[in-house]
Parts: sequence; structure tokens; C-alpha cells
Amino acid sequence: MLKPSCCMVQSGLVENLQGNYPQTVRVFVHKCLRIILRIRWPMKISNKSVREKCSQEDIKVELANRRCSWISHILRKPANDITKEAL
Repeated sequence: MLKPSCCMVQSGLVENLQGNYPQTVRVFVHKCLRIILRIRWPMKISNKSVREKCSQEDIKVELANRRCSWISHILRKPANDITKEAL
């Protein structure tokens, strides 16, 4: 029987990237960037230009890069590792 592990939970979170989750994260990131840059609501600045000012990629691209990185990390593990068996 497989024991639950952090990697399995993380895998479940990574697989849950369909639907509304990336949009929720994108809204949060844009809100934080606007606070950091002191951009208030009367200033009509697009989210794209806010990301360009901070040299940030879109969150979907960032999530895809991290997912690929995590999967390649799991594939480098030994064949009998529980996280590789779960994948």
C-alpha cells in the first residue's frame, strides 16, 4: 500500500491546474505587483505592462515551467522510489 507523501500531494496540486486555479493565482500576482509598484486604481495600466515593469512572465508560463521541472526531477529518481511509482 502506498503511503501519502508530499510529492503525491504536490502532484495532485499540479494536476489541478485546469479550470479557475491559474486565473485566481494570476489575479493575486497582479494585485501584489500593483501594491509593490504603488499603482493605484485610478492609474489605467494594463497587467501586461505591470508584468513588463517587473520582468515577470505570465503565471501560466511560470506554472508550466515549474511543472516540467518537477516532473523531470521525479524522472531522475531511482525506479523503486515511491514518488516515481505514483507518477
